[in-house]
Amino acid sequence: MQYDTEGNIFVGNNGELFVLKPYQTLKNKSYALKQVLGAPAVYPEIDISATKALSLEIPPRRVNLDRDNYLNELNKPLPNIQIGADKVLFNSFPHISDEFISEFAQKAGLQFRRQDVYNHAEFDENTKKIKYTDLKGKPVDIDAQGLSYDNCIWITNEIISLNKNDYLAAQKNEQAIRDLEKANPLLTYWEAKDQVLAKRSLKEQKLYNVYERALMKEHEVKRTILHEIKHFKNNFLIESRQYKEGYKNLSVKNLFNRCIDDERSASFEELIYSINTYLEQEKYEDYSMFGAPAQSLVQYLKRINAKKELTDEEKKQKIVKYFTNLPKLMSFEYIQWNDELPKYIEDFGGIVKEEAERLPYLKETEQNNEEYFQQRSIMYSYRIYNPETKKYDYHDLSQQIYGQVETDEKLVNVCEHPEVLSEYINVDKVFQKDIAEINKLLKLKRVRESLDFKKFDKTLLARGKNLSQRWFQRSIARRKADYVTQKVYVQSGGLTL
Repeated sequence: MQYDTEGNIFVGNNGELFVLKPYQTLKNKSYALKQVLGAPAVYPEIDISATKALSLEIPPRRVNLDRDNYLNELNKPLPNIQIGADKVLFNSFPHISDEFISEFAQKAGLQFRRQDVYNHAEFDENTKKIKYTDLKGKPVDIDAQGLSYDNCIWITNEIISLNKNDYLAAQKNEQAIRDLEKANPLLTYWEAKDQVLAKRSLKEQKLYNVYERALMKEHEVKRTILHEIKHFKNNFLIESRQYKEGYKNLSVKNLFNRCIDDERSASFEELIYSINTYLEQEKYEDYSMFGAPAQSLVQYLKRINAKKELTDEEKKQKIVKYFTNLPKLMSFEYIQWNDELPKYIEDFGGIVKEEAERLPYLKETEQNNEEYFQQRSIMYSYRIYNPETKKYDYHDLSQQIYGQVETDEKLVNVCEHPEVLSEYINVDKVFQKDIAEINKLLKLKRVRESLDFKKFDKTLLARGKNLSQRWFQRSIARRKADYVTQKVYVQSGGLTL
């Protein structure tokens, strides 16, 4: 086996670093950190203490890229499913071209795969719920629409069938919703839907929601893809921060903040897609690209378009002005996402505990949120359509947000007023118990790690970082610029990625 080396340091599996004992040479073995630390007697040539210490300071990259690995299977042929004449099949998927997938994701070697899941949906009178079954009548679990792991993004393509009578009832309800929306210019689709379905049976309500998923698939799928790419990009760029001079460990509180920001920024990516699509197509009475979380924005658009005293040009100007007020839109997303937090609280506790275990021993911990705001800048940077120039520009939206300062809602610099962010979610309060427990574990961790670093040769750190960076660059591209075509500027810290 061939491994990159620098003196007595070498890169093993997955970019993990190992230190050889004096006068020892590499053996023809597979070197994986978990194996080596779990069975040190099998690896007598390895300096276990130095290797462990080095792995704490330069953790193996969890995002390992391969520029030749890019794959787009989202447009593979749809499966041919045969069902009875008494059923109606929804078997479609939007065309996802390579042009839709960002250059960053392609050059990062991300793979995009589609998982086709067929289910027949029926209302169960006993449970009062929708029962999903496959072609053999066995129960089917509906997976999350998007899932990202091992440099691969899986998109679930739900292929649905309904009994013909259920389909006809759903179709009739859809027509009633559209008619009501058309007759009332200020009503959004979702408001009209609520009014129509309020007069229908529970069975019709639940079956319509199944039918609706098939209707909304085009933009739902595209938003999901961009959501997952955003998570990948956040993780990759933040992980690359460890090679920057001045990089510091986040406080435990800010490890929780980073989890929240990762999810919030991915949700905001979905809204940005809807806004970009809406502005770029210039059909200002078509709101199909917006999802249900954005219905209050659609309400505003409908109010503008309903004003007969305004010319089309004046309506356009108002709409463009509204959608180019990016900090205001950011505040809107903050408020919207707050309702999502309960779904993530338990997961965040586990993630932060794991992240705390990975914090480098020799790195200083931030004192005044300085590292957090650098990483926040990475997460809240977006490619946004400019309707004036008809081009896309990158914007760092992390600095400013609307918030309550001295009882007035106004635009503030959150680096100077971090207390504004706690108006949306008070992390200290929500995660108080978790923060206390993880801080306690960190103290024990530092005592334990101090033993590993007693005889640690600090010169290994610089050589190890150089080797790790060199191996990473060789494994993915000729130069980093091939992957990170976006530049993110942080006004307060001067960071450029």
